[in-house]
Amino acid sequence: MNRLVKILISVTLVVLGGMVYLLYRDRSLLMFSWFDAVGMGGVVDSMRAWAVSVDPYHWVRYNMPAGLWLFSYMFVIDAVWGDDDSGSGRLFVYALPALALVSEFLQAAGLCPGVFDVLDVLGYLLAIVSFKIIKRYER
Repeated sequence: MNRLVKILISVTLVVLGGMVYLLYRDRSLLMFSWFDAVGMGGVVDSMRAWAVSVDPYHWVRYNMPAGLWLFSYMFVIDAVWGDDDSGSGRLFVYALPALALVSEFLQAAGLCPGVFDVLDVLGYLLAIVSFKIIKRYER
């Protein structure tokens, strides 16, 4: 898989995760005030009104975007580092997934702000496993 394809996949995954936030998350999130500030609040509200007919599963609404963004990160870093066999590429590819998983468990222990969610862990693990499967068959 060439770099351009990896970057296109990465951008697609970010947009998909962002659309879930835009259409189905609470309007009190900070990003909605940004849309209002640049005059796009009406467009966003119209999109949300159209999307109200679809009620995605809780996991899709609250956990899937984090997994998509992690998957996207892994693809874009892999595109940047390519087939670097020095280990540096792998370090960067897996640094954020490791941090994401560790932060969830630190939340469970009360050592990191946030709320532990086993479904977030599942989303992260799905992203990591999916990336590993794609990498295995890429060669």
